[in-house]
This record gives sequence, structure tokens and C-alpha cells, in this order.
Amino acid sequence: MSSPESTSAPIGDLFMRLAKRIRVRAGRELAPLGLTPAQAHAMKVLAHAGEPLRMADLAARLEIVPRSATTVVDDLAARDLVRRSTSESDRRSTLVELTELGRAELRRIRAIRQGAGAAVFDRLGEADRAELLRLLQLVDRELADREASDREASGSEGPSSEGAGRHGRSCPPRGVG
Repeated sequence: MSSPESTSAPIGDLFMRLAKRIRVRAGRELAPLGLTPAQAHAMKVLAHAGEPLRMADLAARLEIVPRSATTVVDDLAARDLVRRSTSESDRRSTLVELTELGRAELRRIRAIRQGAGAAVFDRLGEADRAELLRLLQLVDRELADREASDREASGSEGPSSEGAGRHGRSCPPRGVG
């Protein structure tokens, strides 16, 4: 009988390889929209936030430096997909939110990403897909709970789970959802 360690490493490697294939496929399909995966991810984070985000908070949720977030937002604003405003509570803070055009574009992005995932997983039968989904959700919940416990223990708040980036409960790995 094999130990859990002997199967965990290949599962992790295979998962990473499949995630990359989905990201690459989605990236190819996003290209005609004139969007990068990073821009699409920023739009998704903004949509999940449910309210305008400060630039610093967007950068934290994207797990990038603020300067890189500014570049992403500049490109999205030039296409009228996001709008900036000044925070009324802190005039030094810039808030970012999706425009109506950005919301419409996000619906197209979601369809592309779902199609990229379907192209990989539709090869499985319905029962296998349901079981895989159940298992991945289980692992995701366990990791999110562990990360929350670690943040509480260290006194660090970190990003909220809603739109928290690559490791948050509601945002799958970049380019996936």
C-alpha cells in the first residue's frame, strides 16, 4: 500500500499542469478581446468586491505591487472598462470600479474561461466531474480555513476571502474562473 505522500506530489504536479493548460487556452481566447489574463483577473476581483476598491486593496487582492495595479487599471480605464473616483472619506485614495461596459465584458470573459475549463473537463462523465468538483471544493475550503486560522494566529488580517486572489475561497487560480 502506498503512503499519502507518494500520491500527493504527482496530484499537485498534475493539477498545476492542468491549470496551466486552462490558463493558456483562456489567454489565447481572451487575446481577440484585447485583454490580458491579468486585466481579466482584475475585472473579476472588482466584480467580486461588490463595491469600489482602493487601488492598494486591489493590488493586495491581485497579489501584485501597487505600481503594477496602476498599469492594469490604466489599460482598463483607457477602454472604459473601469472608472476611477476619489474616496470621499480619504481624498488621497483612488477608488476603482467596473463600468457597465466592464460588466458586459466580464460576462464574455467568464464564458471564455468556462469554455476553456469545459474543454479540459468535459472529457469526464457527469458523475466523475461532480466528484472532482466535490473534492476540489473540499480541498479549497480546508486550505481557506487553514489560511484564515494562520492569519488569526499571526494577528495579520490579510485580504478578505471574497475576491482574495489566487488562494481565496471565491477566486480560483488566475485565468481559471
